[in-house]
Amino acid sequence: MVLNASEWSGLNNAVPEATNTNTATASTTVTTNSVTPSSAANLIIGMGGWTANDYSSGPTNSFNRMTQTGVGAIFQESGYLIQSSATANSTGWTLTAGINWAASIAAFGGPTTGPTPSQRSAGFFMNNGK
Repeated sequence: MVLNASEWSGLNNAVPEATNTNTATASTTVTTNSVTPSSAANLIIGMGGWTANDYSSGPTNSFNRMTQTGVGAIFQESGYLIQSSATANSTGWTLTAGINWAASIAAFGGPTTGPTPSQRSAGFFMNNGK
């Protein structure tokens, strides 16, 4: 199991306003599909997972790369974007080889007035089954 955990402030609640997923087989291009948040101030987090350590580049579309997590045959890349308008967004990564992958994305709303979302801390966890 791999996990990338972050703590954020300035969000309305922990429930996403919008989510989306995508999968493919034998592809070098990982894409999340898009989400459109309903709040003007928002945080969008995208992640992609695949079966080998074949990361080449990304995330795309101005997302900020988070710490890669991975062990054995499971690897995950994550990225985030803080927006000040409710516009549709997606992200993606490029792999060095065409392999199976899955991706997801979620938009979290911030307050209509006050601070925009900000990252307070980040970390990751890897468990190799022992």
